[in-house]
Amino acid sequence: MSSPLYLYFEPDATLVVEEEEIKVHETVIVVYSGFFKAALNSGLKESHERRIEIHEIGLDTMTVVLNWLYRVPLTPLYDTDLKKEETVDNLFSNTTVKKIDDILRAFDFLQIKGAEVFYWRFMEDQCRKFKWGQPYYFSSETCHNIPTALNIIYRYGYSLPEESLNRVIQEVRKRGNGTGNLRDGLKEIEEPDPRFLRDFSVSLANVLTNL
Repeated sequence: MSSPLYLYFEPDATLVVEEEEIKVHETVIVVYSGFFKAALNSGLKESHERRIEIHEIGLDTMTVVLNWLYRVPLTPLYDTDLKKEETVDNLFSNTTVKKIDDILRAFDFLQIKGAEVFYWRFMEDQCRKFKWGQPYYFSSETCHNIPTALNIIYRYGYSLPEESLNRVIQEVRKRGNGTGNLRDGLKEIEEPDPRFLRDFSVSLANVLTNL
């Protein structure tokens, strides 16, 4: 496989994020981003100086976005101590949920289409990997964050089959955590997707009526 052409050229544009200057290749960032394409071809200051200041996105989040644009292998998105086994608590921790939400909002702000598929695949892969049948309890934080994390899938146009939602709720209930934290988390979603509220509420009712 041949190497990307941009590897043979010097960067020709600069992004400024949290006062850090990041050298980039215009040919890479404008192909997928409507925001960068408009900024570098607007005829305004940014296009003349080839320099774009971005205040809406943090440096860590921008690093993930650029890795995606440059097709760099992405590191795990979940919050985890590498000395410990990965768990469902890592996947649905406050840190992980916020990190993924920040990344997807950045893709949306930069008008990068299709990147949300990465999040969907990540969630699918991790949920399979975590082996729900392991004998441990979910923390209250995990139960509370599950609706928020799954709502993100719906917010970007995807969905989960009813049996998958039923299984998540069943796993929480049978570990003795109860479903109270799930219901609380459902109520506190900042941007609830109507389809998710419908599907999750139906699954919650299905599980509770089959105790």
